[in-house]
Amino acid sequence: MRPALVHLDYWVGNVLWEAGEISAVLDWEEAACGDPVIDVAYARMNMCVMGLPAAADEFLQAYEDETGHKAKNVGTWEMAAAARPMDAPEAWHLERELIAGRFQQFLQEAMSRN
Repeated sequence: MRPALVHLDYWVGNVLWEAGEISAVLDWEEAACGDPVIDVAYARMNMCVMGLPAAADEFLQAYEDETGHKAKNVGTWEMAAAARPMDAPEAWHLERELIAGRFQQFLQEAMSRN
């Protein structure tokens, strides 16, 4: 995949919708040029931690369908995304048993992709 503009904090809290369409993506302070699959991986991590693994899988499939490419290195990017909350797990509420379990499951699945 060619490098592209990436958000690096792409999750549902940074997306605005109007009439069923994305109307804006907010919070571009970490934007960079890189592999767009990092944004897919980060969004998937958030969905999984929120208890929506099926939505995360649908999101990945929709990305692949829309781009016409298999998301290469998604497991590697998911592990990179998972490193972010590790420095402040309380901010992500990872100390809560349910969320911690979801996070660990996400990380295990990311590792198995590689």
